[in-house]
Amino acid sequence: MKGMKQMTLFDMKKKLKTPDKKKTPLKDRASPSKGMKSPEKKPKPDERMKTPIIVSKLVKAVKSEEEQKKINALVLQAAKMLTSPQRKRLPESVKEMVLSKYKKMEEQKKM
Repeated sequence: MKGMKQMTLFDMKKKLKTPDKKKTPLKDRASPSKGMKSPEKKPKPDERMKTPIIVSKLVKAVKSEEEQKKINALVLQAAKMLTSPQRKRLPESVKEMVLSKYKKMEEQKKM
């Protein structure tokens, strides 16, 4: 009397295998250069408008009336790090400080 054999992963794969679909040769497949484009991923609204950490730290420092040294350091850091669109979206409470610091930095670069 033969005992039952333990099924291996290979056996399971063969048993569950779906019928082969007709595969197209590599030459017949559409390539990206022939007009087939991959869909572009659009950033989620949350990711697009997310404020950088430096901005939230700066707003918090201004609201809690921290030492002027600390605020100035954060303003300098923000002016160096932020891109133009990010600077445009700054909260009004810190926007003027950062923009003025950025303009001063640009003038120093020109000299």
